[in-house]
Amino acid sequence: MKNKLLIIFIAIAFILIVYYFIFAPTIFQEGNPIPIFRGIIRLLQSDDNVAPIDSARYITRTEGSTDSIILFVESKGWTFRGQYGAGYVFQKQKNSMDITISISSVQYSRYFKLWNTIPDSLYR
Repeated sequence: MKNKLLIIFIAIAFILIVYYFIFAPTIFQEGNPIPIFRGIIRLLQSDDNVAPIDSARYITRTEGSTDSIILFVESKGWTFRGQYGAGYVFQKQKNSMDITISISSVQYSRYFKLWNTIPDSLYR
């Protein structure tokens, strides 16, 4: 009986190690995956199209992600000015000055896209 449990334990450990080496580059491509997984869970459990990961990163579903992030940033008072490569430029007038930010996208997996900007820039 102990030999069977040991063989099962070794088989499970081997499978987990193989999965780690196969999927580690994807899972850890943005550093610590735990905040990203929290954002994914928030997206899956709600009707939200955009979920914050931290003050500079947001996550969307890949399908319709561009429209979702544009609407999200515009809801913060910014005006969409255009797309330049993987960057989306937004502008806002504050105290008679024009402020411009750029949000760039990175494909995290087939189903999710990460959006990066300067920390706390959307809430200026």
